[in-house]
Amino acid sequence: MARPCTICGHPDRAEIDAALVAGASDAVVSKRFAASEQSTRRHRLNHVPTPDMQAGAAQVAAAERQHGMTLTEIATGLRNKAISILRRAETAGDLGPVDKQLRRHSGLGRIV
Repeated sequence: MARPCTICGHPDRAEIDAALVAGASDAVVSKRFAASEQSTRRHRLNHVPTPDMQAGAAQVAAAERQHGMTLTEIATGLRNKAISILRRAETAGDLGPVDKQLRRHSGLGRIV
């Protein structure tokens, strides 16, 4: 079993993460917070979100605030709508308009 991350359990973890995200080197951070440079490096590589990950999380949070629901709830609603359209087309025996309707209601690209 892998050892737990010593930095994740460090009392100053939030400050360590902030310093690493801001671009401070592993050597500087480890010296400032009395941690080994190797532990700091492993923590940065495995547990600190990259700027791209942070930007993606911010986009998701903004979309969820805008729509008043989580992206999972939005996706579930769109799935249910697609199933409903398909069932109506099957009942009518006319699958021709299904593609058009699914495209009209597939708002996933506009959510984020």
